[in-house]
Amino acid sequence: MQGAAAGGVVGAFTTISDGLQRGILRDPDFGRVLRTGVMKSAGNFGGWLGIFTSSKCTAAVIRGKKDPVNAFIGGFTAGSTIAVFQRASGRVAIGAGIGNAILVTALETFNFFGSH
Repeated sequence: MQGAAAGGVVGAFTTISDGLQRGILRDPDFGRVLRTGVMKSAGNFGGWLGIFTSSKCTAAVIRGKKDPVNAFIGGFTAGSTIAVFQRASGRVAIGAGIGNAILVTALETFNFFGSH
């Protein structure tokens, strides 16, 4: 739920920013465009966070350890899964997985998420 809320905030910000650049904030359809942007971003971020969290926790249970390797596994799984759902090639999916894995492992290592 928190992932969807955070994604919605990001979606609203990016949609409003895009509206400012295009000059369509006064357009009567901007409300519909804003809702669509918020919902799409909320769904994407919420889905990513759900895949990441479930993969990270599954890795912790299987490995019997709580360490940054679990975050790497969760990040790789989430990044590559989202890329596959967007019909990316295998090479792009692997790259997205590795990029996500590095990012969340760094954030986890420096306790960015505030857990533990």
